[in-house]
Amino acid sequence: MENKPESGKQYALTGGSGEACIANGNSWAESEVPFVPGNIIKDLGGEHVIIGMGSCGLCNRRLYGYEDCPYPDPRGALGDNTASVFVSEDYNMEGPDVTVCWDCSNNNGAETYNLALSLAKNQWESKVQS
Repeated sequence: MENKPESGKQYALTGGSGEACIANGNSWAESEVPFVPGNIIKDLGGEHVIIGMGSCGLCNRRLYGYEDCPYPDPRGALGDNTASVFVSEDYNMEGPDVTVCWDCSNNNGAETYNLALSLAKNQWESKVQS
């Protein structure tokens, strides 16, 4: 097996003394940071407890957030596994929040954004005007 990073996985590039990371000479496999609900992960905002947020309605990617911030910045440790939310009230509709991965809601252009929004709107109802 080659010592290369795999797409879709996250790795610790740096870490403290004795921590498995690339900078300390560990392999990519040894430096993998699994996203397991309840685990603590470090990013620029400090330490956070990972929570599961379901899976993307478009690509089925597992979604995660932090206990203290369910929808963190996708440039942080969770990357494309960061949950992105469509809120019905933002579209003058009623219904549950719909989560998709950050990649499908932002990175792949208007096509996947519109598909994600359509998925959400199919679960919502228009607000009754009084």
